[in-house]
Amino acid sequence: DALSDADREAVGEAAAGIASRLGLALIAGSLAGEAAEEVTSAEVNVTASRASAEDLSAGATTLESPGGGGAQLPPSVLAGQDAGVLEGGVNVVQYALARNAYADPSASGLGTVRSALVALELSAAGDGSPLVVVGATDPIYIALPLG
Repeated sequence: DALSDADREAVGEAAAGIASRLGLALIAGSLAGEAAEEVTSAEVNVTASRASAEDLSAGATTLESPGGGGAQLPPSVLAGQDAGVLEGGVNVVQYALARNAYADPSASGLGTVRSALVALELSAAGDGSPLVVVGATDPIYIALPLG
């Protein structure tokens, strides 16, 4: 039986939430600047690290992702953030799910997205609050493996 749009949305949110929480669990108790932690499998790839705000703001930061791909963050990625929120560092979690749980597998056409689900999340290490990128003067580049 095909899932309803609401069910697909719920499954997608749950899958993304699990991957995100796995990333945060990998770096629980770590300090800014420690090596990234990774989990790779056929269905989920997660990379997580804790960076200092100073390091992220010092120059373009390249993040590698298991299974290929990654991201490049511009020095202005934290522009507009309250300095107090960034004192404990920044959690950087990247994940890729092999299947896009939001997609309707029975649909067809160019508007149907069936690629892997890829995400990059930044949050305050102190309280875990999401950091919304505002005021960045350069783009964030995300590299996707195509093979």
